[in-house]
Amino acid sequence: MNKITLKILVALMSGLFVSASIHAQNKKIITLRTCIDSALTNYPSVKAFEKIEESKTANSKSLQKQLLPELDFIFQAQYNIYKEYEYRTLDNRLQFVWDMGKWTGNLQQSGITEKKIAEFQLRQNKLDLIYRVKHAFYKLISANETMRIAKLSENYLEHHLAVNEKLYRIGQIKRLDYFSTQSELSRTKENVLTAQSEIELQQIQLSNLTGLNLSSADSLKMPGKFPFSKNYSVNSLLEEAHRFNLAISILDKQIKFVNIQANLIQNSRMPKIYIGGGYVFDSDPTSGGNYSTISGGLLIPIFDWGTRSNKVQSVQLEAESIKYTKQTFLLELKTKLKSLVNMMDNVKKLLTLKETSIRQSKKTYDLTLINYKAGISTNTDVLLAQKSLIESKVSKRKLIFSLYEIKSQIENLIGKPEEQQ
Repeated sequence: MNKITLKILVALMSGLFVSASIHAQNKKIITLRTCIDSALTNYPSVKAFEKIEESKTANSKSLQKQLLPELDFIFQAQYNIYKEYEYRTLDNRLQFVWDMGKWTGNLQQSGITEKKIAEFQLRQNKLDLIYRVKHAFYKLISANETMRIAKLSENYLEHHLAVNEKLYRIGQIKRLDYFSTQSELSRTKENVLTAQSEIELQQIQLSNLTGLNLSSADSLKMPGKFPFSKNYSVNSLLEEAHRFNLAISILDKQIKFVNIQANLIQNSRMPKIYIGGGYVFDSDPTSGGNYSTISGGLLIPIFDWGTRSNKVQSVQLEAESIKYTKQTFLLELKTKLKSLVNMMDNVKKLLTLKETSIRQSKKTYDLTLINYKAGISTNTDVLLAQKSLIESKVSKRKLIFSLYEIKSQIENLIGKPEEQQ
């Protein structure tokens, strides 16, 4: 019995070393930094928001040039029964030059604010994309780790089954022990297939986000060690969010933009001064020939049936609505941050307990294996102890990855991602 057990252990270790050497070959190392850079370069939504920002920038420039004079060319032809045809070319337009600065100043500020909103929206889109890449990256690493542990379990059970088959044939173990090993191996193979499906799914998601052609031969490099000693405070996170969260900045700019629109409507009825001029090329010699024109005007609005005041009221109510939206956002932000901080604290506590559980499961497995060699424990006892140890290890890895996931969510909410390598 002892010789057979020794052969089992030797075969198991040999199989594990061979498996590890095969996995170490032909692997391409991919970092989180590589994935983020590729996503920011290739993902279509980023390009869409970049074009929106360029559009708002161009519009802002056009508004700043609104007072520059314009030149038009007009050709007129008319039929006169006495003078036959007359041909004229002229440029004669009124140019808006002054409105006491109230209307034009607000219009320029409107363009600048709209441009700033587009800039913040582009940055927010990039932050959201970084979070999605991190989420997919950690999910894929977690799936790979689950697969690694499932394959180790499968290899162990295959060797264990081969030995048990020999023992069953010579009558040293019961039939139930042999078939129990077979059943456990079948369940482990199902776990391997499930893990493989999860890997393929996460590879597709990460590839879609980054544009990278990922394969099973690639190896994802885990970011730096998780800062377990760092404690998060909800109040300090909220202070950071007020400084860095782009959604808050966008709402602030939208309030400013709407207020500018209200001022534009109010000031659109202010008196305005215009001047103009032109030069006429006249083909009729009896009319005196070519001549220049100079014109000017003062526009004084008098009555608009209350249209302007109704529009101002509508815009002001919109500004109030955005203010309440901001207040709601801040309340929800505080709730989310508090929930995530509590979740992180609980996961850290669970990890401490899981470490203890793994040590206990390892001792139980070792003791059960010794008793099995001595003929005290059954094959089923060994399988159960081994299953408990593997489940504890898988659970620990999932808890670690959940910490990275929670940290990414916190960074995304405060608008300050720490893009680890």
